[in-house]
Amino acid sequence: MPELRSRTRGTRYRIPDVTVVLSPPETTYLLEAAFLPIEIMSEHDRTSKTLEKQREYEAAGIPNIWVFGPRLGQMFFYRGGSLLEVSGPAIRTTGSPEIELTRAEILRVE
Repeated sequence: MPELRSRTRGTRYRIPDVTVVLSPPETTYLLEAAFLPIEIMSEHDRTSKTLEKQREYEAAGIPNIWVFGPRLGQMFFYRGGSLLEVSGPAIRTTGSPEIELTRAEILRVE
């Protein structure tokens, strides 16, 4: 779901570029932890703001957190307070269900 407002704590909400949920939200906003928020970096994004969002997602119990840097073809996952770059051809979730996207799928231009 694109730009789904998601609660990260109390009255704090974030809007990932894309949110993967395992079942449709019961309200306009996602109140429980998403399965996978995806942030797509632009040249105007600041790393500190992006990391702040990732920390909130992790603290909310979100098991998979991805960040894509399309300008340089980068894929990252966030875990344990670190943004880790994926050097292989694909990025995949942990747990079930397994979701995998290749670098080519992410960077496809139509």
